[in-house]
Amino acid sequence: MSDTTMKNYRVGVIERALAYYEVEADDARTAAENWQDGEFEDRDDEALDSEGPCSVREQQANGSWRKVPPDEWKGGLCAETLEEKPYSVLLLYPDYANDSGSETYYAWVHAQDPVTAVAVAQRKALSTNEWENADPDDFAPLLVTLGHHYGQPLFNK
Repeated sequence: MSDTTMKNYRVGVIERALAYYEVEADDARTAAENWQDGEFEDRDDEALDSEGPCSVREQQANGSWRKVPPDEWKGGLCAETLEEKPYSVLLLYPDYANDSGSETYYAWVHAQDPVTAVAVAQRKALSTNEWENADPDDFAPLLVTLGHHYGQPLFNK
């Protein structure tokens, strides 16, 4: 039996939506690697689709949560989580530039995660449209998929 004191960690995980798990572990890296063994705590329905840990917080003696810097918990994860991957991002044009309400912008980008992919696609949309004073967040994300996709089949064959 080990003499080390177990600490409580809250690991944020993106799995269709951002979810938080309470994990008991010796350190932040172990908590991030074993988040699925923790107890489900809460869900944020506005997060994007991806897999794996996106944040780790350590519970302090006073009950507050300290955000653990990524270099303390990402090191034990596979190296590919830190590399940029290709994403396809579908954005809805802002209301002020969208007469029919269904005008979209589709972009292929490279990013470390889906959240960053959306931000890159939003900046790309502004650049493409040559809008210098617009807010990138005006482009609402509709879909983010891993990989560069030309299109999806309409029917299963």
